[in-house]
Amino acid sequence: MRYIYEENDSSAQWLERITPALRIAGADPGHTHWLDPRRVIYDHELMLMGAGGRYAYEFVDPDGSTTAHECTGPCFIIIPPGLWHTCRGIESDKVRRAWLHFDWVPAPDQRGTPVLTYWPARPRVDRYRLAPPFVPGRTLAGPIANESIAFDIHARATDRFNHGTPRMRATAKGLLLELLLYLLWTSTPEDRTRDNALGGAGAIRAALDEVSLMPFSRSESIRERLRRLGRSYDHQARLFRRAYGVTPLQYVTARRIERAKNLLRDSDESIASIGRAMGFADVVYFNRLFRRVTGVTPGSYRRSFDADAPSIQTPR
Repeated sequence: MRYIYEENDSSAQWLERITPALRIAGADPGHTHWLDPRRVIYDHELMLMGAGGRYAYEFVDPDGSTTAHECTGPCFIIIPPGLWHTCRGIESDKVRRAWLHFDWVPAPDQRGTPVLTYWPARPRVDRYRLAPPFVPGRTLAGPIANESIAFDIHARATDRFNHGTPRMRATAKGLLLELLLYLLWTSTPEDRTRDNALGGAGAIRAALDEVSLMPFSRSESIRERLRRLGRSYDHQARLFRRAYGVTPLQYVTARRIERAKNLLRDSDESIASIGRAMGFADVVYFNRLFRRVTGVTPGSYRRSFDADAPSIQTPR
């Protein structure tokens, strides 16, 4: 039960035809053992499972016989609609799981279609969102070459889809396509070398996200946080900039300014309070930095959402 397609392999041409549409996405907190009881889904479910344990699936065929599948993390599996199955973690110290439901190509929404049905309820067979004929096989599974890359792409797609604007939700489809191609279409040795570098940058990005979310009273410097990853700050800064095009400080600043914009728009907190919450103790510095990034002051940005005030266009 493994379908991995080599670069330039004609059998992989179907991957160039997919235009996947994301339906729901999320991640599960780590715990020692988990069990999903027998169920059937209506679209396609992608499950990412991290290193540290083995994972067991049992599929129930139409004739009542069962087929077992096990994988050792990091691994993935894509389960199609209409296939009864159970899944559980075994021999796992901790489990890192992320999941999403998708269609290989856009399909019309059907009101009242559930995400899944648990046994012994009867599924609505007429609502299955089947794969197009050019998608091979039924269940696709295999190892994950670099866990950090796969989980990082998934996290960004999930965040944009669940919390973004309509435009950001649309970009989540591009990340879903990137994730599916990364998992199913193997790369050249040169690409794998770059993947390893990007995987390290993904871990750095996750650490910087933690720093950007810390309130001022608990703020940890970027250097302190990255040093806890086990390598020098200068090495990690170079790796991060090669992958994302900005320095760690520029990335954290951009994240904090985006959060500040949300608070300025949606809350009545003072500008000084918002600045402190974002990690800026000096309101004058916060005002200057906000204007440098957005082109307007925090006060002007807030007033642009007042119905009685003229609209202010901020640079994108």
